[in-house]
Order: sequence, then structure tokens, then C-alpha cells
Amino acid sequence: MDNLTIMRHNRQATLAVGHPENALRSVGSFHIQALGESAVDHGWSTNDQPPYRTLGHSVFQIVTGSCSIWLGGLWWELRPGALYLIPGHQLISRRTSGMRHRVINFTLENFSTDRHLGQCKQVLTAPLVSHLPWAEAIADVSFLAREDLARAEHVVIATRIKSLLLGVTARMLERCGPQKKPCNELVDSAIAWLDHQYCRMPTLSELARHLKHSSSHVHARFTAVCGCSPAAYAEQRRLSDAQHLLCSTSLPINQVAQRCGYEDQFHFSRVVRRQLGSSPTQIRMRERMKAEG
Repeated sequence: MDNLTIMRHNRQATLAVGHPENALRSVGSFHIQALGESAVDHGWSTNDQPPYRTLGHSVFQIVTGSCSIWLGGLWWELRPGALYLIPGHQLISRRTSGMRHRVINFTLENFSTDRHLGQCKQVLTAPLVSHLPWAEAIADVSFLAREDLARAEHVVIATRIKSLLLGVTARMLERCGPQKKPCNELVDSAIAWLDHQYCRMPTLSELARHLKHSSSHVHARFTAVCGCSPAAYAEQRRLSDAQHLLCSTSLPINQVAQRCGYEDQFHFSRVVRRQLGSSPTQIRMRERMKAEG
């Protein structure tokens, strides 16, 4: 497995003043999809299912037991004593004979860079050294839920998590190489607008009117920079929200579909299966098996 050294970061935290959400804002451009500690029973695996696509990148630590991840055509062994980085936007499978693990799942608000991280087809690893800030950050997540980061008293933990994620994304980018096409002002504006409108799946014409450019120009620039169309970007954001709701709530699947802007449950299920490789029910059952372990 490919070894790496995570960069050190300043441990001094910025104080949260006035609003509880300041702690969550200290995570900056990282969107935390899930974090915490859980156990998985003996014999759990996804071998009997097709590989499924993970939208978020994972920082993964095995506390006890072991786990194998299928990624890039290889099985990678994950064991205690190390911190593992698992890139998102990849088809993976998992298997274990039983384990307790800590995890932080995240995406980047900059969609172009987030997809670029997904070009890393290795599970990267670093030794877990207790005196480093990122080692403290992964320990901190063991008693937190994602929503807890929005509480002012957790600003120090949020800052440590940001430090950790800065380090791991830098090392993942090293494995991917430089991005060929950096974002420009037009695409940045398009992404900012889509981030507020994606649930209703706005048309290319609406986006172009907002940006005061022609549809063909917006589509060409967006696709050149992000590697996908504006519609595909919006769909990816909807799927990310849907995956989070399926894994972290008990909402009925039809309500998950409605909240994410899908016209009906049948259409939602078809899109999820096509894009993620599993049905909404399978995704939820897989997450419950991990949590109940």
C-alpha cells in the first residue's frame, strides 16, 4: 500500500463568536457528509452485490479488527495502527470479519477539485502517530455526529478536522497530479448559483440568463473546467444529498426523493441504482448493518 506523510498544521483554533454555526464554518470548503465511530459484525461484506459508487472521500481508521476495500481492481487491507484515505467517485466493495472503525466522509465545495481527487485509484495510508493534530482529529470524531460540529463548543474539534482534511486532500492531489484546467470566474459563478438551485434541476437556459452569457458558451466553459455538464453537476449534488439522507435518517424513501427534488420514488430509485450501483433500500440497509454492529 502506498505510504505517505500527512502534513502538520497549526493547532491553534479560531474562537467562535456570536453564532453556533461558526464552528461548522471553520471546516471551510469541506462538506462533511458523515463522521463518527461504529462497529460491524463478523462476516459483513458487499461481495454479494455489485460494486457501489461512493460520492464522498473517506478518512478511515480501524480501531479493532480489519477490513478490505476493493478499489482500482485490487483488494486493499486496512488494519489498526494507520490512517487510510479512500477516494470518492469510485466503484468500491468492502468486506470484513468484524471491526470497529472511525470515519470522516467529505466532499469539496469546489466540484472540479473534488472530482479530480476521485482520479486517485489507490487507498493511501499514513502511520497513526498520537501526537500529530490529525491523529487527535480522527479520535475526536468517535463521539460526534455531523450536526455537532455546528455547536460553538466544538470549534477546536472542527478546526482540527479541517487541518486533517487539508492534509489528506493535499496528499491525494499529489497522487493525481495537477489539474489541467483551473476554474475561472464564469464557472465559479455558475457553481455558486447551482449550489442554491440544484434540487429543482434548473435548465441550462436559466443558468445562462443568470450569468448573462449564451447557453452554448456556458455549457462549453463549464464542461471544459468541471468535466461534466451543469445538469450533471446538479444531479451529482442531488445524489449526494439523497445518499446522506438515506444513510443518516429514517425518512421514507418517497420523502427522501421529494426533498431532493425527484418527481417520484420510481424515478428516484432508478437514478440511484444507475448512478450508485445499488437501490435506495440496499444503501440504507448497508448503512444500518454497520450502525447496528
